[in-house]
Amino acid sequence: MSDPSPYVILDAAGWSVTTVDGDPTNGKIRYAKDDWELRVNWRPDCWFEEYLASRRHISPPGPVTLLGEPAEMWAYHRRDHTVLGPVHGETFLEVRGRAWSVQRSSGCSTVCARSTPASSTRGCRRTSCVPLRLRRP
Repeated sequence: MSDPSPYVILDAAGWSVTTVDGDPTNGKIRYAKDDWELRVNWRPDCWFEEYLASRRHISPPGPVTLLGEPAEMWAYHRRDHTVLGPVHGETFLEVRGRAWSVQRSSGCSTVCARSTPASSTRGCRRTSCVPLRLRRP
């Protein structure tokens, strides 16, 4: 079986590609929607251990699933997370988002973009969660 493509598509309405740069072994795609941002980087496999060690200094990692595979996630802030996926062939993925958070239920995490518009009743703020669906082309 051949290695999966390092490229990843965000499959969610209203998001735009803002940047695409790199080559098949090192590059990035940036997505944006309102104040949300999602950065998908693919990096050379030889950098994986260094990236893993540096992320472990941020916070304790949490288990998540990235493209159907086990991955680890770290929180820089409550609305700023990064996920490292496993090495595939010559690359690994790092997915980082701003203005999104994580919902946990039954030991499983879903990465979501969160919108918190002001409600017209009693000054409450309601939160909606839009799951970020990533897929390979």
